[in-house]
Amino acid sequence: MIIRAVTLFYPVEGDKINANDLRQELTKLHGVIENVGRERGIEIRTWRVTLPFTNPSWNFEELSTTVGRLSGDLGYIHASLNIPMDSRFELDRVVNSFIKSDSYLSIWVGDFRELDDYNVELFVDVLRRLVELDQWVLSRRIAALIGDAILTPYYPDSINLGNRHGIAYQYYTQVN
Repeated sequence: MIIRAVTLFYPVEGDKINANDLRQELTKLHGVIENVGRERGIEIRTWRVTLPFTNPSWNFEELSTTVGRLSGDLGYIHASLNIPMDSRFELDRVVNSFIKSDSYLSIWVGDFRELDDYNVELFVDVLRRLVELDQWVLSRRIAALIGDAILTPYYPDSINLGNRHGIAYQYYTQVN
């Protein structure tokens, strides 16, 4: 069996995480899953850590950069910039944090009844700014969420909806 991704859903309190606790948790998860995988012949392709929706009042630049450094050092990728509906974010802060942190970015642009004009505009403006900065290749790490927010390990639209600890995985099935 091939597991495409193991995702740790990690909570944020205020706008902070405990870097030592996160490092220990990521290391422990990696070790346990690797051991089980070796024993059972399971290949793990990627390791991920996902944070909850970002609050505009947070120091999300520092948060996403810290998570990016810790997770990257341990072989994880991360989704630490997740923009909810009915919030207001400064475009340059979002873009600069996204580029600097090497995060994945999701912007919830609407439900099935209507789109949120502000968030649709933010999504388009982020893409436009990336092109202007010759960083267009980063657009592969951005999602526009339409519909109900769901708990998923799939990137770039993975969000820790409950702001609690959890683990998810996604796997491949082999077709002969």
